[in-house]
Amino acid sequence: MFESKKFYIDIVNSNAGIDKKMYAIRKLRNFNGEDISESLIPYLSDENPMVRFLTVQTLGDIGINKESQVILEALAEPEDWVRIAVVEAIGKIKPDKSTQFLIKYLENEKDNKVKATIIKVLGNFNDENIIPFIAEFLNSQDERIRANTIEALENFDNIKIMNLLNDYKKDSNNRVRANTALVLIRHGEEEGFDILKNMLDEKDEWMIASAVYALGEIGSSKSLDIILNRQINNKKDWSIRRNYIISLGKFYNNNNNNKNKVSELIKKVLESSNEEDLIYMIRIIGEYRLKDFIDIISVMLYKASGELREKIEEVMDILVES
Repeated sequence: MFESKKFYIDIVNSNAGIDKKMYAIRKLRNFNGEDISESLIPYLSDENPMVRFLTVQTLGDIGINKESQVILEALAEPEDWVRIAVVEAIGKIKPDKSTQFLIKYLENEKDNKVKATIIKVLGNFNDENIIPFIAEFLNSQDERIRANTIEALENFDNIKIMNLLNDYKKDSNNRVRANTALVLIRHGEEEGFDILKNMLDEKDEWMIASAVYALGEIGSSKSLDIILNRQINNKKDWSIRRNYIISLGKFYNNNNNNKNKVSELIKKVLESSNEEDLIYMIRIIGEYRLKDFIDIISVMLYKASGELREKIEEVMDILVES
């Protein structure tokens, strides 16, 4: 049943148990309105870290207008995994002086995952004055930080970026190399496709998986053909199959010219005897709101059981409500 925004706000403001409140906070992501943020802001300091995490995620999705600075103050969060969510929310809400605040905060942050997230978010602010500051992190020993630095630099339309990437076209890390290829392609450099093709020809599982993910991000007919020509759908490694399934969701949403072809590929996964693939494909259908497949998965519900049935029911709720 589809409940109203007021229904969930009333739960948040009531004396309901913590599980019900967390459920309501999740559901409020599907709505808009200042009344939601006013109800949720007090939960940024809740004693339960999961409540704080869900609150930050919801505020990031719906935005804050009147008191946006409170999201910056939430970086005082003690849990690193919640701080990552705070940084991501800052990137969506973009309160005043966010760039300066994050740069200053980055200098004192100890956790590399949080650092990497801050760098990625800084790139989204499109302030060319911070290119030299971001570029310094290309020399980091942490692979996640290097990969996110390259991803951040993608947002700048600056010839200097191309020169900065030269040393990372053959990087030993799969994410760093794939992100380098993505930036090149998005700046019109065909060399990026050559990098991804070479990654697909390597024996390393993670190199192939990252290349598949990157090709899905591009979402073009050319990138789809590269995946199909390499018969990625027949790979046995889960990381590769998972990224292939993710790429199908992206191709379906991004590429109208190949929608029928991608639809058949998705249906083929839905007919798979591999339950792991099947459950993940259904999850992606929900995440990417692929409503065209609701009839297919609803028929599957009659014979499904266990985890598969739970996932189908969950995704059908998402598709109906979206």
